[in-house]
Amino acid sequence: MLEQLLLVSVAGLVGGVMAHRLGLPRLIGMMLAGMAVGPYGAKWISPAIFASFDDVRTIALLTILFRAGLGIDRNRLVERGTVAFRLGILPALSEAVVVAALATRVLGWPWPVALVLGWVLAAESPAVIVPMMLRFKAEGLGSRRGVPDLLMAGAALSDVLAVTMFGVCMNTAMRSGTSGWIALLEMPLEVGLGLGAGYLASRMVRLVLYHSRLADNTAHDLVWVLSIGIGLIALARTLPFSGLLAIMSMGFALQEADPVLARRLRDRFDRFWTAVEILLFTLLGASVMPTSLGAAGAHAGLIVGLGLLLGRVPGVLLALWGGGLTRREQMFLLCAETPKATVQAAIGGLPMALGLVHGESILSLSAWAIVFTAPLGSFLTAWAAPRLLEREEDVTSVSIIGSPTLLVGLDGSEPSIRALERAAALARRVDGRLLIVHVNGSRPLTSLAIFEPVAAQVKDIDYQYEVVSGNAVEVISELAERLSVDYVFLGKTGRSSLGRLLLGSVSRTLAETLTIPVILVD
Repeated sequence: MLEQLLLVSVAGLVGGVMAHRLGLPRLIGMMLAGMAVGPYGAKWISPAIFASFDDVRTIALLTILFRAGLGIDRNRLVERGTVAFRLGILPALSEAVVVAALATRVLGWPWPVALVLGWVLAAESPAVIVPMMLRFKAEGLGSRRGVPDLLMAGAALSDVLAVTMFGVCMNTAMRSGTSGWIALLEMPLEVGLGLGAGYLASRMVRLVLYHSRLADNTAHDLVWVLSIGIGLIALARTLPFSGLLAIMSMGFALQEADPVLARRLRDRFDRFWTAVEILLFTLLGASVMPTSLGAAGAHAGLIVGLGLLLGRVPGVLLALWGGGLTRREQMFLLCAETPKATVQAAIGGLPMALGLVHGESILSLSAWAIVFTAPLGSFLTAWAAPRLLEREEDVTSVSIIGSPTLLVGLDGSEPSIRALERAAALARRVDGRLLIVHVNGSRPLTSLAIFEPVAAQVKDIDYQYEVVSGNAVEVISELAERLSVDYVFLGKTGRSSLGRLLLGSVSRTLAETLTIPVILVD
């Protein structure tokens, strides 16, 4: 088994690198590499390896949704009102109905079975969407407008809806009675309990990592969070709550309660995802059977394609109507709503395994949806993002070893606020610490009023705000030496005419006398 996993990892890594060099998304190369070396290709790996695929998929989903929760900005979602909620409901609902209608007319299936297919194909792929949205946020693409946050929140709710409705329709299709409708009525309960379970899990994470002293390094942090997440998924199999939503809400609640810890965990899981991603998509490609793809034939392209064009596209446009998004942002979201992979791979084979009529065809159509939409959707999204989304200014490309301390002189002037913004951006990149200093704060209320408008900019950074009386040059020099500060950020001019003169003199003097870098910001 170790040799098989090594082969899968190497093949996926090479395939991803080759695809990236050709200008294609890495997951395309990973899937193609899996198909090439898998049991339906060169047969270098045996079907026995798929016994571990469910576990890999579970860990991948946990990682993806936890990172999504850590990456969602509540303020951006609040600005958009109900758009995220509509984006999680309307596209999936309209696509499921259109796919089911096509299955009844084209394939002659009964409505209960057709709706099973509809909800299988309606689910979005968090494995494709979330990593790309987090990368776009890190690059500043659409982050100020909250576009990636909107898409991640909508995708998570959409998958909860699709998986729940899949179970409802499966119950209805497998046997008559009210069990399916009972499951539908239980959906609000599952959502509410899922949110509550995620909140409690976030409290447990903080308890373990901060108070119990059971985690001594970054590897321990990762193991503890994964263990708590797996526990949530296991409990969701016996208790009536959504495990997927609980994982995502755990990350979201953790970010709200402790932004510093959330950012550090996000860095850990970003690195962990690079390894999990290779296994997930390479094994996914290896599991695709060419015979199942051929069995669906032309009907697959018709149903999957029209489901997107006649179902998802109108649903997305309706969800975004009146949401304050520009036309370019709407076009980007249409591209980003296309990919399907993880959920289809997880539930596409269940109807056949449970003996549902047309179950094999549902599996074939699921495979077609993965092969067709995952590469196409990821390519369109990667192509559209830099062309359709606004990019924030790239503050710096400096690489620093360790966790530096950055001192910022803040007097409330625009240049000093911009200096704080640049220092905060650097601190996020290198896990640094901020020391924000207001000199000559003889009036504490005024000093607090200066910091309060910019406090939100550093909420996810380890920072300290100091109000000190004295000569600005002497105070900053003494603090920089005593606290071993690595960088000093200052605005070039002050608020008033006298302030402009004094602070300009302070900036020049410190730049000439300090032995550490002094960064002056206009």
